Formats: sequence, structure tokens, C-alpha cells
Amino acid sequence: MYRFSGEAAQLFNIVSLFGGAEFSNIQTDLYKEWSAATTNDPNDAGFTQTTENNHGIPFIGKLHSTSNGRTLSKVWDLSATQGQNAVVTTHVTGELPSSDPTAIPWQELKSVSGGFVNTIFRIQTVWGKAPFDSVSMSRSSKLQRFNSST
Repeated sequence: MYRFSGEAAQLFNIVSLFGGAEFSNIQTDLYKEWSAATTNDPNDAGFTQTTENNHGIPFIGKLHSTSNGRTLSKVWDLSATQGQNAVVTTHVTGELPSSDPTAIPWQELKSVSGGFVNTIFRIQTVWGKAPFDSVSMSRSSKLQRFNSST
């Protein structure tokens, strides 16, 4: 039995931005927009639609973490755009810290179930690291505390 363990994200295809000025800023721009959003739901459909409209990048799936009590796995669900077999559960096989202290680490993830991909590389991360150790506060409370300390 697996349970949700707190990490969640929407996934967007930014390939169309490659080579343009927006490509290097999209992660920071989206994080700022999400931080200013009125919802705490990381999968909010309204935010998804606004992102697609404002930036011309399509939604392709969701990411969340699960735990069976012993190990933490990341679930990459691309089934909304790639079909029902496009759900991959992975575990971390390598990790490097980001050069940005506010960003989540870069990771190599190997598939433990699902056949859509064998390896996923999460690199060039921007933001995402909790500014302090607490899982009991809402996102808005965390952001308020983080912003007031800078």
C-alpha cells in the first residue's frame, strides 16, 4: 500500500520555448505565478489553463511522491496526454545538489514500475526547496515566513 507523501507538481512541455529568451526564465516565472495563486492545490485546473494560455506551453502530466512506509517513490503520471500506460513509478539512483541553494537537487531516477521510460533525469531545477523544515504549515504560510526572512 502506498500513500501520498507531500510532493506534487504539474508537468508542462517547454520544448517550444527552446532557443528563445523565455526558455531560460520559464521555471522562475511559473514558480512566481504559482506562489501568487489563490489556491494551495498544486494540481489546480485553473492554474493549468492560465499557464497554457499565458506561456503557450501544454500541460503533459503530474508528479507526486508515494511511500510504502519504507521507501519514497516518485510517480510520473503522463496518462492525460500519453495514454493509460504512461504512468511510471521511480526511485532515486543518483543525486547532486543544485548550484541554487533554494532549488531542489538534481536527480537520476530509474523506473521500478511502468514501461513508458526507464530513466528520468530531473536537472536544471529552480526553487522548490522548503525554506525550513516543516510539513504541517500551508504553502501560503511557508511562503509568508520565507519572504519575511529575506
